[in-house]
Amino acid sequence: NVVLLGSAAEGTDRTDLVDVNGFKIVEKFLELGNGGSGSGYLEYYYPKEGETIPSPKRAYVQAYKPFGWIIGTGNYIDEFDKIIASETVEKNNYLNKVTVIIIVEALIALGLCVAASLIYGNMLSRKMALLSSLADSMSEYDFRDDDGNTDKKPGNSELDGMIETFKGVRKNLRMMALATIEDSNSVSDISDNL
Repeated sequence: NVVLLGSAAEGTDRTDLVDVNGFKIVEKFLELGNGGSGSGYLEYYYPKEGETIPSPKRAYVQAYKPFGWIIGTGNYIDEFDKIIASETVEKNNYLNKVTVIIIVEALIALGLCVAASLIYGNMLSRKMALLSSLADSMSEYDFRDDDGNTDKKPGNSELDGMIETFKGVRKNLRMMALATIEDSNSVSDISDNL
């Protein structure tokens, strides 16, 4: 060992070091460092500084060819767990905020869609009622121009086109009826004269 936290192990040969489960720690370090990739991860049990009870530890080993060294470093699993737990809390908080924002935006969009559909549905309903009223009045031979919408410009939808067509048919039928009445009166006058 070249360096080991400045402890008494520095400068000693520890190739026989094993953990509580019989795992040969330094031997595995050397095997990974001298292996094909020259690096790798390993897990073993080793006491924390100032403690005697071994704790699970994860290490990384990397060969450093220019010096002919095999460098190993690691950290205890519970330290990783603390970092992961902390980041999980942060990510969950962020995820909760994003979820709330998405739900609020979805509700706003849904509200706008409902409002638009109600407005559009109401407009369609009024146009259908006018169309039905025109058809009913024409079926009863009522051709008077009494819809009260003469100042209003027609819309661009197919329904508006149908309404205008019905109004045109009603106007033509009214003019035909008036012409027929006029012709009938003329025939009556001629008949009376005859």
